[in-house]
Amino acid sequence: MEYKLPFNINYSRYKFIIITVNYLAIISTMPAQSFGINMFVDHWVKDFNISRIDISIVWLIASMLSGFLIILIGKIIDKINIKLTISIIYPLYCVSIFLISFSSNIIILGICLSMMRIFGPESIGTITSVVNANWFKDDLGKINSILALLDTIFIASPSIINFFILNFGWRKTYIYFSIIISCLLFPSLLFMIKNPENYKLEPNQNNITESDIEEQCIEEEEDGKSFKIVLRDKIYWLMILSNFIFGLFWSGFNLNAVDFFKNIVGFTSTETSIIVFIPITIGVIIGSITIGYIIDKSKNNKKKNIIALDLTLLSICIIWFAFITNVYEIILLSLIYGIFIGIYITSMATIYPNLYGLKEIGSIQSFHNGIVMFSTGLGPLFFNIININQGSYIYCNFYLSFILVCISILITINKIK
Repeated sequence: MEYKLPFNINYSRYKFIIITVNYLAIISTMPAQSFGINMFVDHWVKDFNISRIDISIVWLIASMLSGFLIILIGKIIDKINIKLTISIIYPLYCVSIFLISFSSNIIILGICLSMMRIFGPESIGTITSVVNANWFKDDLGKINSILALLDTIFIASPSIINFFILNFGWRKTYIYFSIIISCLLFPSLLFMIKNPENYKLEPNQNNITESDIEEQCIEEEEDGKSFKIVLRDKIYWLMILSNFIFGLFWSGFNLNAVDFFKNIVGFTSTETSIIVFIPITIGVIIGSITIGYIIDKSKNNKKKNIIALDLTLLSICIIWFAFITNVYEIILLSLIYGIFIGIYITSMATIYPNLYGLKEIGSIQSFHNGIVMFSTGLGPLFFNIININQGSYIYCNFYLSFILVCISILITINKIK
């Protein structure tokens, strides 16, 4: 039996197509990221006559629902045809973005945001990471290094979104985004293939039978630990915990960035989007490019220690944000913070396939993502409650940075078996 790739494209070229469509899909998640929401918050507060706490609660509900469902989606990815999965998830994601523009009250907005979160970043992120792990086993660090560069689009997105809102209004901005996102996701529907093993064989290798091919695929699929075994691994839970705590800061800080910097240094939304997020963007580029090649050449214990060290350095940056006094210091700190984010994103995206293989990587990754989604939802509410009760967001920086340092120590002293 001959296996042919769609449109009779050869295997080496198809690898390039896979990485391209996956990167386009990652870019498409920008409107559903916390960076993609923060510039809309003040407009929602004004138009719907609600508070920032109300927005935080809506975001929490959306993230909680997404967290529960992404665990299920991960199991589906491991068991069901990937093209069928994305044929359902991707269109629903585009529709949810479009419908936000017609929200008439906070309840409808909340439903649309929930749909956008459920079918957006975590679902698409899990799908693309599983597919990339299958296609690029030997160069996953370099691939995730490039993938991390796409997160710079999210970080720079406040400037882009602010421009759209000022020129077209927030409702039309979502209509335009839904059209753009649909175009970005359409190539995935044409070209996505999860497992490349069938297609490594050339058509003229007629001496290889169909049963040989199926046996080869089974061996590849069983290359790794089961999800039940991984759940008993301390390192796995420490990685989840570290991402959970950082997720609290990541989402809480991002969603309240305009208010955070307005209170501390009197920035406007435009100044925040440029002075803070552009340097972070540049930093992520530097950090992700630097670490990608190092990660591929590092053994698993070293990968783990890189993450631990990076968490400590991130915690220092988080505390530093509480003491900033001038524009130049903000630019420098944002750049350094971005570098460590780039290192963290690339390292975390690479470590699971290396530690646990590909046997049930969809379930392993989605369980992690699902729990972290809860922190993404809790972050803005946590920041707002602390701000109301203690008079400043900066107390969040102190609490979370301390916990991150403790986790980094635990990661360092626990060895990978």
